[in-house]
Amino acid sequence: MNVLYGLKDAAIAADLKLDVARKVFGLDDEACLKAAVDLLGKINDEFLPSDAIAFLARMATEHSDPNRQLWRAEKEGEVAYFNGDILNCGINTVRGRAAEGIRDLLVADQRYLNAFLPMIERLVRDPNISVRACVASTLLGVALHDEELAVSLFHVLVETDDVLLATHYAEDFIRRGLPKYLPQMCPHIERMLRSEHAEARQAGARLASLARLYHEEADDLATTALSGDTASRLGVAEIAKTNLTHSDCREWCEQTLAVLFNDADATVL
Repeated sequence: MNVLYGLKDAAIAADLKLDVARKVFGLDDEACLKAAVDLLGKINDEFLPSDAIAFLARMATEHSDPNRQLWRAEKEGEVAYFNGDILNCGINTVRGRAAEGIRDLLVADQRYLNAFLPMIERLVRDPNISVRACVASTLLGVALHDEELAVSLFHVLVETDDVLLATHYAEDFIRRGLPKYLPQMCPHIERMLRSEHAEARQAGARLASLARLYHEEADDLATTALSGDTASRLGVAEIAKTNLTHSDCREWCEQTLAVLFNDADATVL
């Protein structure tokens, strides 16, 4: 494991890195497998050979880790792994790490989209939410080469618990899609605003506010967020505060902050 991590950023030939990575292709040591997919994801000076691509595909779609929702406590009084941080949990699993390795390769070379598309189509349906949280970053890589395909796959990815929508890469995917794909992103934002999870409502309010800054026709969406609960209003406040100094956004931000300055909840104030 340490050798593999040491090779990741080493200035040596890709062939040598591959030869070392191959030492663990047939093993089942999770630490070594995660180090191997990290190493392969950083090889961008040549296209990976078929055995390395097959290894990444196998790790992404067939490895058993994770075998349950580790980020969620299973019984009362139990402390969840990674303090309940879904993305952090996914990053520390083999399938999640492989999804991120595929992302890194997609960012470097468009040819990997065809090579990994069948695996990505399986990854967006992964039964574990923490893995899907990592796959959202893979779709950011897909979007670099085919935005409409990435949006279509994202719709499938989020067909699970609303809490996924509040994770970093899922929120970032929607945010990046707002300027061009507002109609496709609105249903996800509306779902977030209705979520039972406070973190999803807050993230949804941030996105609803950003949607309004990009598109005046999204005013109703932002108004819904502003009239929501504390988590929702806090999300609106974050965006209004951050964008106040931008001339194109100032009018809406000033009007919104004027309302929030009279909020009954000190958290929002």
